[in-house]
Amino acid sequence: MYTIDSLLDAVPPALMDDAAHKRLRIAGDQLPDALAGTICLEARLHRDPQVDLLVLAVRERQLAVLAGTDRTIRLARELTERPAWQGAARMARRCLGLAGADGGPHPGVWLEFDLDADGKPLTPGFFAATTPDPERPEITERTVPTVADIVTTALGRPGTGPEPVADVARRIVDSGLGIGGVGVFPGRPDSGVRLCCARDAQPDALVDRLREAGWPGRQEELRLWLGTCARWGDRICVDLDATAEGLSGAIGIEVAFTGLPLPSEEPRWSGLLDAFQRAGVCTAAKRRAVEELGGRYPVDLFTRCWYQQRPLHTKITMTADGQVYAKIYFVSVEIA
Repeated sequence: MYTIDSLLDAVPPALMDDAAHKRLRIAGDQLPDALAGTICLEARLHRDPQVDLLVLAVRERQLAVLAGTDRTIRLARELTERPAWQGAARMARRCLGLAGADGGPHPGVWLEFDLDADGKPLTPGFFAATTPDPERPEITERTVPTVADIVTTALGRPGTGPEPVADVARRIVDSGLGIGGVGVFPGRPDSGVRLCCARDAQPDALVDRLREAGWPGRQEELRLWLGTCARWGDRICVDLDATAEGLSGAIGIEVAFTGLPLPSEEPRWSGLLDAFQRAGVCTAAKRRAVEELGGRYPVDLFTRCWYQQRPLHTKITMTADGQVYAKIYFVSVEIA
């Protein structure tokens, strides 16, 4: 992808080392530019140099390339023969079918690639929305069946285990939390299914709902991080993992600002990064790199287009054993 090569030239160096830079370029070489609607990079804010790649396919042409139905552009056979890529094709066909059913816009599918080792096969994970507005999903009778449909489409079979994903989703919905998106990761053994849940108005109320849903994690630590994120951000959602044993004790907190403002445009970025740095989940060098995001760069394909980096959201991850990590997700946005 020329779009990835151009983006990498504009990323602040402190966010990735040479090995991560190389892995991203190699991953981009395996993907056609016609596939990508939006490109996002996921960088750790602690000392881990790993950077992962996310690609959003949402337009009809992009989904057709992913589905394998485009007449002129095909993914390489060494990709399409793998089960994970066959799941991606099923996800794309699902998106195309949903759009055709009501004449509305195509729902998209995010592909996520873990780039943690040289020579590792390029294996996609998938994220799909359960609702037209995943940030503020309404709870309806279709919520749980839609979760089950996404999982079955992605895996080619229902989610397995003593407690099916649909049962976990039902508990979450019954607690009063909406489910805005579903993530499936074929390349991560035993990772479970990611359920992205809408925020509650108050952190304490959100913790109560999670407890009611059966989340077994560390409530007081979660309460503290939710308070920090609610203080500095506009939108919060929590990511839960449904495993064969039920809900994992791990949890993610995504925090975003309305309108994707740059750190130079939104003073609250400084407060959020201060909190991260004081907690030891963000290094000083990576904080400065986040504050430098906003570079503009050209991409020359058929014509010259200009893009700009913008942070999408940050994420705090609390593992089941109490470790805490922070990440930054930033996208390339086409500008006039």
